[in-house]
Amino acid sequence: MPPPIFIAFLFSIFDCLVMSEGMRNKYPSASWNLSSFLLRDYDPNVRPLLNSSGTVVIDHFLSLQQIVKVDPNTETVEMHLHEEMTWTDEYLTWNPKHFGNISDVSLMRHNIWLPDATVMNKLAAVKLASRDVPIPAKVNSQGRVWLSTPLRINVICQLEMPDFPFDTQTFTVEVGSWSQPASDLEIVNAHTPCMDISHFTLNSEWNLLSISCDNQVVPSSLHHNRHFSRLKYMIRLERRSGFFTRFIILPTILISFLSIVVFYMPCDSGQKVGYIISLFLTQVFNIVLISGFIPVSIQLPVISKYCLISIVLTWLACYLTIIILAGYHSPQTFSAFSQNWRRNIFQMFSTFGKYLQVPIAEQSGLRSYLSCKNLHFSNCHQLNAVEGHFDLLDKSGKSGEGGFGKSEVVDHSDDAWRYCLLCLDRMLAAFFFFINMTALILIIPYYIK
Repeated sequence: MPPPIFIAFLFSIFDCLVMSEGMRNKYPSASWNLSSFLLRDYDPNVRPLLNSSGTVVIDHFLSLQQIVKVDPNTETVEMHLHEEMTWTDEYLTWNPKHFGNISDVSLMRHNIWLPDATVMNKLAAVKLASRDVPIPAKVNSQGRVWLSTPLRINVICQLEMPDFPFDTQTFTVEVGSWSQPASDLEIVNAHTPCMDISHFTLNSEWNLLSISCDNQVVPSSLHHNRHFSRLKYMIRLERRSGFFTRFIILPTILISFLSIVVFYMPCDSGQKVGYIISLFLTQVFNIVLISGFIPVSIQLPVISKYCLISIVLTWLACYLTIIILAGYHSPQTFSAFSQNWRRNIFQMFSTFGKYLQVPIAEQSGLRSYLSCKNLHFSNCHQLNAVEGHFDLLDKSGKSGEGGFGKSEVVDHSDDAWRYCLLCLDRMLAAFFFFINMTALILIIPYYIK
């Protein structure tokens, strides 16, 4: 049986081994000693240069994750970014051989110096990492510090809306320092490409066209003898116009072309006014619906211009239709003109009627007059009477050979006036078709572009 002293000695050795193992687990020797060595007497408020007159160069890099929203009313762009900054801290260097060959270490960002580089043109930003959030910075043995920060940010930008919905927009993310001039802090981008888009999530409304960056030194707005370093990222987007083309522009074009039909409807049908007023109300209702999709802008977008032209044309068609119907059902209006004026008006409209192929009623006395002018037919026996008096009636009101009685004259005068209005209907149909086609052709280049 071993003596009691020997047993006590064994227990003391066992306790020492257990305590040393616990201490080893609590304080990892190499990394803990390295962190203590680096942060001993370190001041995070002092610029990380042994030469105080030197310049700290920040290598800035952005990774674009997502374009969340482009708001044309507030002229802001909301996006998700991943910001990376790299610089050299001359107070955070060590020899790896003295610390277990550790070449890099993680230090909490509130313990080290951080540049005040920030997005200058932001409206609001949510940093998912800050001095109060425990996301560390990576430091290597040469004093190179790497800091990564995820961001959700609203950037102020000036949007150009005249070509909406076929527009392209370029907005800028401007990174700089508010307090440190370019002689103390320089922000550069030494990467190619200057922004990472490998993890970019496609947007349903916008296509990403290109990204570029530019380093600038700008003077202070208050102190012109001080200059600040600025790094600008230019992001160019193109709007996906398919939705607006199918559900806004195409219905508006179809409604606008329907206004031409009213000029081909017979005046005796009794449906012309009802048709064009219904079409006008449809146009107004359509504009009320699409107004929620059209952005508010100082410059009128192209789609707003087209909708404005369309509703003006429909209103004009409604107005002209009412005037034509009023004249058609009041043929005595034609009698208010002098004889020469009536003849000239009739000849002018009958000439257009030939090229527009306006039909003449079989019972109308106008057929023989038009045939004498080689406009429609071949019989000329009433030419002298029409050119001399136009109403085919002598002063006594009696009918002569080849002439007409009084009742026949009245009917003929009405037919002449209605024929003129019929020709005017066809002329307006051609005019409205030309205007609608012109407006449509002016939009096509935007769509092709």
